[in-house]
Amino acid sequence: MARMISLYFLTAATLLAPPIWAADSQCFGTVSHGGIQDSVKPPTSGSNFTVYSALAAAAGRTFVHSKVSAILDAAYAALA
Repeated sequence: MARMISLYFLTAATLLAPPIWAADSQCFGTVSHGGIQDSVKPPTSGSNFTVYSALAAAAGRTFVHSKVSAILDAAYAALA
């Protein structure tokens, strides 16, 4: 049974993980005149967090740098 659960989570993690060939995000410009390429959208909720604004999430305004997303994922996983 434990092996079946482990296999389930491994499969889910593999399918939900970003592709290995995905590029890191790249920020450019200034805060007022800049942008970001290859940003990622973090999940809107988890077992111990929610987005700061449901309206912003619905409008697609919650994209972050890929490294920021990885740090958030690891931090919330450690706290869960």
